[in-house]
Amino acid sequence: MYDLVGIVNHVGDANSGHYVANTKNSITNQWYKCNDHVVTPIKEEEVVSEAAYIFFLVRRDFDCDFDQIKEKVSENFAYEHLIFQHRIE
Repeated sequence: MYDLVGIVNHVGDANSGHYVANTKNSITNQWYKCNDHVVTPIKEEEVVSEAAYIFFLVRRDFDCDFDQIKEKVSENFAYEHLIFQHRIE
């Protein structure tokens, strides 16, 4: 069994348009609409629309160590930041 955790919506045509993401907070189960820099809570009934383009699913029996992921992301961000700083100087 899978749970829906995110959707990418596309509004427009094949040549142009705009993407908006709907994401679910896995701790609070609250859905959010991410439209550029504006993030707003939305109701579950508003999550899926005709503009849905990509669905993100997570298998229910998937066991994830979020602390380990956060640590790895932080390490990678710090490394990339150092490389970026070095290229600027």
